[in-house]
Amino acid sequence: MKLNNIFKYAVVALAAGTMVGVTSCDYLDVVPPEQPGLEDSMKTHKAALGFLYSCYAGTTNQNLLNTDYRNGFAGNTDEWVWPNEQESAYPVPFAQAKNTQTTSLSNITHTWGNMYQFIGQCLLFEEQLKTVGRKYEVCENDAEEAEWLAETRFLKAFYHFVLLRLYGPIPLTLERIPMDTPSSGYAGRSHFDYCVQYLANEFDEAARVLPATRDSQNIGRATSVMAKAMKARLLLLAASDLFNGKFPYPEWKNPKFETPGYGKELISHTYDRQKWVDAYDAAIEAIEEAETAGGHSLMYDYEEEANVPLSTMEWIPVDFEDDVERDEFLRKVMLNRYIHTTSQSDNPEILWSVKTTGSLLEAHRLPLKIIKNPNTNQWFASGWSVVNTTLNTVYNFLCMDGRLPAESHEIDFSTRSDWFKRMTGAKAGHEDIINLMRNREPRFYAWIAFDGGNFLNRLKNGSPLTLNFKSSEAQGYNPANEPKNLASTGLLAMKHINPVYSVSDNLTVTGGIEHPVVMCRLTELYLTLAECAAELANPDRPGADPAYAEVALEYLNTIRDRAGVPALTSDQIGTTINNPLNNSPKTMTLVEWVRQERFIELWDEGHRYYDIRRWVAGPEYIGTGMRQGLTGNVQNPKFEEFNTPRVCNPNFTFGNRQYLYPIFINEVYKNPQMIQAPGF
Repeated sequence: MKLNNIFKYAVVALAAGTMVGVTSCDYLDVVPPEQPGLEDSMKTHKAALGFLYSCYAGTTNQNLLNTDYRNGFAGNTDEWVWPNEQESAYPVPFAQAKNTQTTSLSNITHTWGNMYQFIGQCLLFEEQLKTVGRKYEVCENDAEEAEWLAETRFLKAFYHFVLLRLYGPIPLTLERIPMDTPSSGYAGRSHFDYCVQYLANEFDEAARVLPATRDSQNIGRATSVMAKAMKARLLLLAASDLFNGKFPYPEWKNPKFETPGYGKELISHTYDRQKWVDAYDAAIEAIEEAETAGGHSLMYDYEEEANVPLSTMEWIPVDFEDDVERDEFLRKVMLNRYIHTTSQSDNPEILWSVKTTGSLLEAHRLPLKIIKNPNTNQWFASGWSVVNTTLNTVYNFLCMDGRLPAESHEIDFSTRSDWFKRMTGAKAGHEDIINLMRNREPRFYAWIAFDGGNFLNRLKNGSPLTLNFKSSEAQGYNPANEPKNLASTGLLAMKHINPVYSVSDNLTVTGGIEHPVVMCRLTELYLTLAECAAELANPDRPGADPAYAEVALEYLNTIRDRAGVPALTSDQIGTTINNPLNNSPKTMTLVEWVRQERFIELWDEGHRYYDIRRWVAGPEYIGTGMRQGLTGNVQNPKFEEFNTPRVCNPNFTFGNRQYLYPIFINEVYKNPQMIQAPGF
């Protein structure tokens, strides 16, 4: 079903001048000066609704969209990297990865200004609705007005949350700031816990009024399910190590601004078990709201007969017992592709999605040289190979027996010394697949593209495209033709691309329809609950209660079962494995298994940047040398050279100051109560 884009109505409001443009980069200018024509935004129901929709535009910011390769945070993890040749085009994320950022606008992503801009837009809408809107009776009844105000209440809380998880303690903007306010009247950062308490209450208050569901014409508008889900995400952040006892800068305070009840402190430095209890309760509440009030559930089926024949996936290098097992496995591969490319109307798992023109940008994920027009000799130009999957991703997806590659296996899975050698018994045309890609789980084949494997099922004129990253005449590096676009790690990503995407001989695309960007789905709530339960059962934490471990396993294994992966067993908990990236030993506690599953299930969905930081695990995951790939940045390499692991960029590193993002230096200059992030 085609998803309605509510933002198209906001464009009309913009054109009419009723949404006064907010283009300032200054946090203090959270609302624009009133202009002639503002009253027009509240003269009719349609105009007022367009004004309301304009308040949602902040949710389409590219740095919030996991499908947008320009997201300055998505490519700054161990999931995928940009080719180094893209640095001149995207210097900001490269400076961040190298820990060379400054506080100049040319060197940071100004999410700070963008989010406060839309907080101001919401405040302006509320003020106008309560005055001019009531004058013209733009709402059909009191209930509609209450719902509209609950929507902006949700949005204000969400925009504040986006700031909180990126910058840590922030100023809370609760009302419009008069333009003549003296600098001494500006707020500084409030204590992190104070912000959390306030925002959690705002999400609750919004949920009390909002409906649990929306019809297909209003998908993307706030619901009680969305509000409860964001509250759970907020409290998970608050319970995590970075803000629950392990912040690396204990002396960081605000010398000129005090938070009621907290003084000049900004972050608590002692562990509080109650924060995990609160997050656990919020996850339970959100799941109940989603499943009971919202009718949500995990997605288990797709329309197989109308889509991709299973026969197009028989190349997948898995050892099946029989045809029944094979078909069941291949259906799981397809299901995992459709979960992220199906509209919210047809997918009960999606709790919140947004539709925005151009947000998918499929081209940046597609391989080079997909197909050539036989008449014009022209190549299809919309394959850029920019989302380069890392070897860390390959190492962390499971094998078909539910175990990590580095674990011991009863299935046929090679020892580490043979991982990068050709596998035996490959299907014709796929002989260059290496052992590391054999007998992996369905999600791996659904989302990860590798040399010798197929990219989707209908990509090349209705047939699969078998990848060859070793040839500059195929999908490999060719500096003469594609100087910045290349699969530099020898791996690409297929997540978020419609499984039936196809380019014909005349270079026409079919199946490339825009589908919503998923902002939150039910699986995330299951993983949140599992993580909270695992932490409450963690014997290394004060007050540990082992009874919570059963809850963690229940929700973890529900996700694995849907994915087509065997359940996590007790014999796997507590085992030690060696990290293939650096040979360091790691004990796989229940907490680590939950984090592992979170990495896989939510891979390339925009969570990893924040997860690594809230766990205070930067050096472990994205420290020096931890982002690795195959040798895809060499022209026409031999098989052995291509399949040699290498560090993607030896200058990528991690330092403590990267746990919080810096704010634009002018915010500090103009506001004497403002303090910069530590280390900047």
